[in-house]
Parts: sequence; structure tokens; C-alpha cells
Amino acid sequence: MNHIKKIVLLILGLGFLGCTGTRPEEKQALLISASYHGDIETVNRLIAEGVDVNARMGKDGIFALQAAANQNQIAVAEALLNAGADIHLLSSTLWSAMAEACYEGHINIVYLLVEHGVNLEQKVTSNISTVLSIAASQGHADIVSYLLQKGANVNDPDKDGWTALHYAVRNESLETAKILIVNNANINAKDKAGKSPFMLAAQSANVEMLTYLQSQKADISAKDKAGGNALFYACGGGNIENVKFLLEAGLDINSRDKNLWTPLAVAVKQGQFSIVKYLIEKGAEIDPPDTTGWTPLFHACREGHYEIAKYLVEKGANINRTSIHQVTPLMLAAHEGNLDIVKMLVEKGANVHAKDEDGWKAIDSARAAKHTHIVNYLKQF
Repeated sequence: MNHIKKIVLLILGLGFLGCTGTRPEEKQALLISASYHGDIETVNRLIAEGVDVNARMGKDGIFALQAAANQNQIAVAEALLNAGADIHLLSSTLWSAMAEACYEGHINIVYLLVEHGVNLEQKVTSNISTVLSIAASQGHADIVSYLLQKGANVNDPDKDGWTALHYAVRNESLETAKILIVNNANINAKDKAGKSPFMLAAQSANVEMLTYLQSQKADISAKDKAGGNALFYACGGGNIENVKFLLEAGLDINSRDKNLWTPLAVAVKQGQFSIVKYLIEKGAEIDPPDTTGWTPLFHACREGHYEIAKYLVEKGANINRTSIHQVTPLMLAAHEGNLDIVKMLVEKGANVHAKDEDGWKAIDSARAAKHTHIVNYLKQF
């Protein structure tokens, strides 16, 4: 982790490295730096002098065993453990030596720590994760396999409900995902937002992961707590191959979540033009309103996606549709300063005199947002 390198550099900057002073903090700093750099001679000397091997330093509270694990310094780690280093000590950011080894992929350090009795179920990091999830998050399949052999809980979630499989899928590590599933990972586990590994795969650029998860009986129709299915994630993620795969697998192109958003609305908001075109070509509704009365065109106008807005209008989107607050796409474009969209809408027949529920026109929205260039353009109408 970069935070360890930064603190070691701080130690160097303070002039502690190579110091011969007697202050405990100087020697503790030197021990951490020597552990990081693999200076076993200095480490052994400091241990013999009685330096606290569990001392923590810096804002992040790093310690010698953590520094050694981060840099794969096996001899140093063993010396520290034999000198009484606390194998479960946590930094101020809740990182342990085992967490460092699993994150960095240092399997020999992992072997050493397991031999010394490390608790594989200790919760670490700000996410309150297991070391299995940390290894999975980095795609370290060898460490994941070893930890499972040693009894790590394959389905233990972090504070957000993510399991090791969630992390492996997000990392797009197919090998790691396969190992976890073979070892009984819950393929349909949901986090606190209702998101499953399959949804994460849909959001990624890896259609091979989607194919594999489907072959292992993942629930492709599962919905998150907002009511969105994997197609919503694919449309937001931008991989058109995933979108094609999911539609061919039977997901409804006009699916609605709890706010009545559709996959098309998600694709439009995220600026995924190729997906927008594909969905419409495959029969997606152009103007499905959500609970606020917004259609996909509203999102294009607000986000400034000119080409998408133009395409939607050309395909028949209603440019004068109003939201439940009587807001029009033109008002949104004006408020956000999107002059190219404003001009296009006006040229296509948008009503420049339409008023929202507060009596504001598009020009008023532009004026309130201090978009003088749009105010000047709309004055002529």
C-alpha cells in the first residue's frame, strides 16, 4: 500500500534512518524503516536492544510487521514474529500484516503468518473485510485458494454486504471467481443495496464473466433494492456486448425499477450513445416517464449529451413533454448551460414560452444559473 511507502519516506525525512540516538521513537522509526527495506541486520540489532516491535507510527499507525509484509520481507517478518510481534495488530486504518500480504499478493508471507496462527476471520480495513475478500479484490487466485484450504469463510461479508465473490467479479478475475464458486460461494449473495455479483459482472467490461456466472445458475433476473436488474448495470457500465448478452438471455428491454427508470434512461444519463442506439433499434420505448415525469430526453438535456439528445428527438422523443413540476427538456438544457442542445431543441420546435409550476420559462432558468450566452440566445424569441 502506498501509505506505508509515504510514512517510511517521512521517517527518512526526519533523519531517523541510520540514527544512533537513544530516544525510543527514533529506534521505533528505524525498526519500521529497516523492516520495510529488508535490513535484517538492523532489525535483529534493534530487537536485541529491546525496541518495541509493536510500536506504531505516523498518522496511519503503521508498524514493523506490516511494513515487512507489504514488501515481502520474509526473513524480517519471521524475526519480528519470533520477537513477539502481535500477528493481529492493526494500524490506525485497520490494516494488519496479513491484510498487506493478501493485498500485495505475497503468498510466502501468507504462509508464514498462517503457520504462526493468524486468525483468518479477523475483520480488517475500513470496509471491515476479511483477508479472503482482500485477496479476491486483487485477483490473487493462489492466495484465495490457499486461504480456503485453511478454512476461510467463503461467504463472510464486509460492512456493505460484499463477499469475496463480489470483489473477485469487480476485479474481473475469472480464475478467482471460479475458485470461490467451486468452494461454495453464494453466487446470488446480495450486498446491502441488493447488488449481486452478476450485476457487478454486467457493469464490467467482461462478458466472459457474465457467461460463466449464468452457467453456474446465477439469478439473471435478480433486482437490487431500487428495483434495477443486471440490464440497468450493463447500460450504465457501457459494455454493449453485455447488453446484447442480457437481452438475448431474456431480460426485458423496457424493465422498470421502483422509480420507473428504464435501461434506456440509465444509458442516456451515462452518455452511452452506442447502447442508446442499440436499445432503440431493438424496440426500447423512447419516452417512458419515470415517477417525476422525466423521460430519457430530460437526462440527455441535463447532462449535456448533445448527440444523444439529437438522436432521441430524431427518433420521435417529445421535446415539449413536461415533468410533474411542468419542467421541460429545454428548461433543463438552459439551466445547465448546454447551448448546443438549447439551439437544437428550439430548431426542432421546442416551446420557448412554456412555464414551469413557478412560472419560470427556459430563459429564466438560464438567467438564474448565470448562463448569459443562453439568455442572449433566447431573448430573440
